[in-house]
Amino acid sequence: MEQRNNISLKDKALFHLITKKRAVVLTALWLIGGLLLVLAMTDLFTQSIFQKKYLLLQFLFLLNTLFIFKMWKVYISKKKYLN
Repeated sequence: MEQRNNISLKDKALFHLITKKRAVVLTALWLIGGLLLVLAMTDLFTQSIFQKKYLLLQFLFLLNTLFIFKMWKVYISKKKYLN
């Protein structure tokens, strides 16, 4: 049986519909959302972002950041494999 690609099943199931346009849109949304989150947490940069009450929001932003990096990593590896 011939194997068609080197992308793992987990990555393929999660990111199989990623195109360049979708990746750029998701990255833009992540960037805008992150900026708005920081603005809200810091009250327009008048308070510190490193307060204990914002720990959950910081953790969620970190998870979103990891997702964006993973998405781009899978997209680039998929693009290299297809070329």
